[in-house]
Amino acid sequence: MARTDPPAPRWKSLSLPFQLPTWLAMLVGLLIAGPVLFALAKANTNWVGGEVKLLQTMSFSFLYVFGMHFREPQQLMPQSTTTRIFIMFLWLYTIILTTAYNSNLTAFLTVVQAPSSMETVKELHGSGAEVSGLGGFFKGALASAVDPYLQVMGEYGDVYPRFDSLRASTVVTCKRLIRGVGGLRPSQANRFNWRLEALAERFKAYNELNVVWPNVQSGDSVYLHNRQFLEFVITTQFTRKGVSSMRIMKECFAPYNIAMALQRHSPLKRKFDKAIRWMLESGLIRRWFLESLRLSRKAREQKDAPEATSADGEAEPSSSSGVIPLSIDHMQGAFLVIVFGNVFALLVFLVESCCRKGNILHD
Repeated sequence: MARTDPPAPRWKSLSLPFQLPTWLAMLVGLLIAGPVLFALAKANTNWVGGEVKLLQTMSFSFLYVFGMHFREPQQLMPQSTTTRIFIMFLWLYTIILTTAYNSNLTAFLTVVQAPSSMETVKELHGSGAEVSGLGGFFKGALASAVDPYLQVMGEYGDVYPRFDSLRASTVVTCKRLIRGVGGLRPSQANRFNWRLEALAERFKAYNELNVVWPNVQSGDSVYLHNRQFLEFVITTQFTRKGVSSMRIMKECFAPYNIAMALQRHSPLKRKFDKAIRWMLESGLIRRWFLESLRLSRKAREQKDAPEATSADGEAEPSSSSGVIPLSIDHMQGAFLVIVFGNVFALLVFLVESCCRKGNILHD
């Protein structure tokens, strides 16, 4: 079990509908379309004989193309056939882009974008996080595992050679060189290990779970236990309003089964095997487990509801229809855009005012 990393800021939702290469391609298209429109207007004026004068300026051509990318209706109609054909295909291009953007934007405004996190034993080994557990049972299980990231000393990034044969004084000297070269602070140099300890050597046993949870919540440690217990703990202790602050990594280092012990050669064994197989194949065991999780979560919410109401003064309203109304937190990207636009316009105004005063004094 590891901490769920905080989601990406809501203001980034405006850029999430498209990937970075798509944004770059759109920017290149915008920068090219303006000069092309200006060149067509100039060429039609010189060769064919006649085009709108506003389109014969570079600034208005860029503004015209920029407005099309935002679906702004353009009342200015080009006169030449060549320019009209170019504008027609440019409108088709911008309609497809803006429709795709608007369709994806609704989803990204309402759904939180989860960041990528470690999911494998190798990623956990490279993170340098502490592996904690209740008692020392799992330390032996890690040490006896086949995976080299669990049982033996691993190399730094799988690139550097092994340093097991180096003397301790040599390793200390290398660490001193790291502190003095490259501008690393002492805390960074301590984290820059020439040798990463395997998870078995990094394991730390605890006697109480209350001591483990703060380390896991801060991201300094991960907790090792069986999946059903972790699901129960996450549901009952680290889930609030449907959002969990903990998660279970995808890779399991030691899958195992739980069996029911009977006397050797017992006549009941075959009947128990058949009944257990029926429950497993029908999904009853998983259903009963999820039902117990739901009841435990409901009981804990009812227990915490009076405390939350007395602390906040009133309970938060619940949406029975299931529709999520967009709040300021969802729309903070739009507010940041208008604030940035106002500040940028103010700076341009100040620059223009200073330049105008300078020209008046010069005259």
